[in-house]
Amino acid sequence: MLVQATLAVVSLYAQFGATIPDESRSPMAIRPSLQDTCRLGLRGEAWVGKVTVKGGSIEIRDQNGAGILAVSGSLRYHFANGRYDDQVFRHQSVGFPSQAIRLTPQEAQFGSGLMSPTKIEGRILGVYFGNGEVCGETGQALKSKHDHSVESVRKDAAEATGVAEALPRGGFEDALKNGLLKDGPYARASTANSNAMLRANLIGKDGKLVGEYKQWLKRWQDSLRPAKLAHQKR
Repeated sequence: MLVQATLAVVSLYAQFGATIPDESRSPMAIRPSLQDTCRLGLRGEAWVGKVTVKGGSIEIRDQNGAGILAVSGSLRYHFANGRYDDQVFRHQSVGFPSQAIRLTPQEAQFGSGLMSPTKIEGRILGVYFGNGEVCGETGQALKSKHDHSVESVRKDAAEATGVAEALPRGGFEDALKNGLLKDGPYARASTANSNAMLRANLIGKDGKLVGEYKQWLKRWQDSLRPAKLAHQKR
């Protein structure tokens, strides 16, 4: 069992809190921007109506083999009057780099006076690769935010591994079910997600602790090693 992206945070900003009108929608292809230079493949479709978007899939694929740790971009909805509406998305994987990412466009209502988009342009704003390189206008900011998140999760992993070594199997199982890592107002921001992820991966369908839980914890720690620039590798 591999430790894939252990924490995925997806944000696609549109008009949060707004009621989405009920209307008929049909799929419209997402066309990759010709301006993108970050060596990512982007495609997919969004289900659009006259004034709303709801449903679909954004597919982002790494084309240089390094994998993606964090990426941001936008769906630019173009309209016949020459205006457009941008909706920004972000994805972060705290774990092994992802070769392919699939996101769901956030449901939204288009801005005032914007109706019936004529095309959707998918744009990559920045990316942080698994080899430590960054690209695009938001690349450095993505790296900084990602590395800060990883440091927090790395502490979670070290704490969880320490508890696993200190407790017998039964005691660790009980602690895991009750919230292994200390939560609360002064806990690390990552703790609640790490507790949920640990329960999901280490408690089997039978409600019991999986057999190779210590090996899983080691793979989790290994996945959180800092990205290393390609030119630093020997």
